Amino acid sequence: MVRDTGSGISPENIKSVFDPFFTTKGVGKGTGMGLSVVHGLVHAAAGHIQIESQPGMGTAVSVLLPLTDGPAGEAGTAQSIQNSHGDITGMRVLVIDDEIAIANLLEEFLGGYGAQVTAFNSPAAAWQVFEQQPEQFDVVITDEAMPGLSGMHLAQRMLRLKPELPIILCTGYSEHVTPDSAAQAGLAGFIYKPVELNALLQILQRYFKASR
Repeated sequence: MVRDTGSGISPENIKSVFDPFFTTKGVGKGTGMGLSVVHGLVHAAAGHIQIESQPGMGTAVSVLLPLTDGPAGEAGTAQSIQNSHGDITGMRVLVIDDEIAIANLLEEFLGGYGAQVTAFNSPAAAWQVFEQQPEQFDVVITDEAMPGLSGMHLAQRMLRLKPELPIILCTGYSEHVTPDSAAQAGLAGFIYKPVELNALLQILQRYFKASR
């Protein structure tokens, strides 16, 4: 548990603190993805997170995680998790997300399961590298709403170079892209943000096994 003595959170706002893109900060001062990412991480570990707060009385955040049946220590826990889910060792994953925190999260999470992850925050930079060496990547995970080049348009470019490439599109909200339209465009997967990490891992495992 972490507790502060700050101004607290109003009852209206506390209902939405884990919603993607919800923020009480001004324009350009907050993305509203921080607690959404935390929520996804905790639930991916089969845990639970709760917030108790009253205006003027501070806030308490509790994270509850299950005990492990494996041996004590970091190595034992990591091995227990990997055995329960399987790994993707050697899979070459290209991650594109203009949110640095999310790109770093995916890079660290997938790297923990043995993937070789290359992460970009710029879709233009990612395309420049992919265009030169499309054979260097087994799968692509891309955000949809990015400046300069959307995930869908980036995916269409990549598929013209490598039609068999599995591409997973992630989006918090989009009026233009749906699971059906993504499938019709030849994409391998469609995931809403905050990304459910275990669901993403299972998709990657499916393609990894098929490629062996």
